[in-house]
Amino acid sequence: MSFQVDRDTIETGPRGEIAHRDLIDHSGRFELCLRAVNDGVRCYDGGGTANVTFIEAPDGLIVIDSADCREYAAEALTAMRR
Repeated sequence: MSFQVDRDTIETGPRGEIAHRDLIDHSGRFELCLRAVNDGVRCYDGGGTANVTFIEAPDGLIVIDSADCREYAAEALTAMRR
């Protein structure tokens, strides 16, 4: 079995990624945001395979699903601290 790619459909995206142009276009639909889910509950999403959920507790934050890499987790925590 062989897999063939039409080289005319392969592009380089804004972050240096190389992929089919439709996938690059699709990734542009994801916008990083911290949104309120409920009182004291925030969700950071749009940048990884996992959403990071924060619950504001009396003694600090409870973090549910701390992301798929350290960089994304740090980004989410920075957004939450703002």
